[in-house]
Amino acid sequence: MQNTRTAAVLLAAGCSSRFGSNNKLLEPVNDIPILQHSLQAIFDSALQQCILVTGHEAADIEAVAENHPISIVHNPDYRLGISGSIKVGIQAVHEDIDAAVIVLGDMPGIDRHIIDTLVSAFNPGQGHEICVPTFRGRRGNPVLWGRRLFSDLCMLEGDIGGRQLIGQYKEAVKECECFNEAVHIDIDTITDLIDRKPVSIPQEISDES
Repeated sequence: MQNTRTAAVLLAAGCSSRFGSNNKLLEPVNDIPILQHSLQAIFDSALQQCILVTGHEAADIEAVAENHPISIVHNPDYRLGISGSIKVGIQAVHEDIDAAVIVLGDMPGIDRHIIDTLVSAFNPGQGHEICVPTFRGRRGNPVLWGRRLFSDLCMLEGDIGGRQLIGQYKEAVKECECFNEAVHIDIDTITDLIDRKPVSIPQEISDES
């Protein structure tokens, strides 16, 4: 879709309870915080707005993003699960935005190519209103949502993302092969960080590799 205006909703509110005492988003990968990788991918991409959703250790999270032109919104109920952060973020999207990419702050391998692939695939006229990245046939994150789905995203409850809506609106889903395993890789535990550090994921990985 030409001239699509798209925002990023970057979720960085969680408690990192499975990671331990430290906030995983502040842990370094390749010498910069995990969250900084997500911010860099967003600002290298074609997105027009970035909304950072904070919660746990909000001041420290905001400090990572202080040199970026972003909107920061706080989710006071961040302990109740991811759905509240999605709602707070979506409600902050500018009225002239056509779609929003919900980006998880703990996926340091995501790059601009993945985001731009989703933006390029968005086409409501062809029924492509939910654009989902895949790697070797398996779906991952981040996911792009057309404005028509914003109200549904705001109705989510508990510690769940938009997966149930992807199932509910199957006809609106466009799968986008990204040739990048990063769409499956997040950091939940210290073991994840050790096993995947340093992160150096090729932008394109052939099916034969």
